Amino acid sequence: MEIRRYNINCKDNRYAYYNIDRVYSLAQVIFNKDLEEDKEHLDHIYEYGIELAQRVNPAAASDSIQRRERERLQIDGVSGFLVEWSWLYFLNDLHGDDFVRFIEFSDATNQIDLLITKYNKRIEVRSSNVRNGVKFGLCNRRHQFHIVGPYRNLVKPGEEGKDFYVMVLYPVVKERWFSDFFDLDIVTVDLTCGATWEMMDDEEIYKWESLESRYQRSSIKSEYRAIPFGKSLDTVEIARLMNE
Repeated sequence: MEIRRYNINCKDNRYAYYNIDRVYSLAQVIFNKDLEEDKEHLDHIYEYGIELAQRVNPAAASDSIQRRERERLQIDGVSGFLVEWSWLYFLNDLHGDDFVRFIEFSDATNQIDLLITKYNKRIEVRSSNVRNGVKFGLCNRRHQFHIVGPYRNLVKPGEEGKDFYVMVLYPVVKERWFSDFFDLDIVTVDLTCGATWEMMDDEEIYKWESLESRYQRSSIKSEYRAIPFGKSLDTVEIARLMNE
């Protein structure tokens, strides 16, 4: 695998008038399937993600009485493990081997993704799909995406807070995640920002968002705390903070 550091300047394109005024320092994990080691890692991620799909609570977070279809569960399982694996690889490359480790998946209603072994701090890793690309999701003032925090609904009436929240943006619609992203010869995972629990508990920073409006129609709403990317810490900032 290769790690690429890069910056996104929101004002540096022809749509700058519609963007927030910010520069992000980000990281990208690159898998090349022509390299045996990379292919082995992706095969493992796929196999374990499919296994997770069989074990996860079948009630969608956006509707506690609607069961997700098998393909969506598989996409959620594989894409979710890929973001966890990518953040783990990046943080251990930055801070040293075993700085973070996986926590065994046991219960989807109380899931912790990564643990900072040195400080016993917990990291929740999540992803969103943005069809117009990573820069759009980070920069567009009107349609800016969010760092996703704790949920509340009938499935998760009170989710425990974590120490850190980090994200990945996938530049593809969810329904075509396998064909247009994971099945490519080069798979690039963009690590996009994060937040601390203190930020996620600050009413001046977070707001409640409904999953219903962005993801699917439902008679039962699910809400989550959300921090717009413009108010978040970028990838380099949150990664450094984890080791302070």
